[in-house]
Amino acid sequence: MELTDVLPLLYERFGAFQALWNLYITLAIGILGFVTAAQKATRPVAIRVILIVAFLVFAIINLTTLNRVLSERRILEELAESLAKPGLEMDLVEVSRVSGEVTYLNIYHSILDLVVASLVWFIPHHQSKDKSSKSS
Repeated sequence: MELTDVLPLLYERFGAFQALWNLYITLAIGILGFVTAAQKATRPVAIRVILIVAFLVFAIINLTTLNRVLSERRILEELAESLAKPGLEMDLVEVSRVSGEVTYLNIYHSILDLVVASLVWFIPHHQSKDKSSKSS
């Protein structure tokens, strides 16, 4: 295997990472949009609990997959470094170094998960209180 074989794989894993983030953001915005737009449908506690549980299951699977993709990138980076000829600049591989990213990814993803779950819980509740106070 040569370096020219490894670099496309490395970039493909970067693309997979981006696609997973795009999916996460799209789903999070979609759920928040649904909760905001469908006020009557999301007012019951059972509906909000189902939405939160479904989102958190998705978020856990998404985070697990993101971590797996980062691990694959790390393996490919190490392979690319070992295949590089002495004196060859490996700036492309250095830019995508993921050594500390896993911890930051887990923290960032978890904070976003909590924010989305909290908003799903509180938006319908807050909106129903606003409407009842305006009608008084």
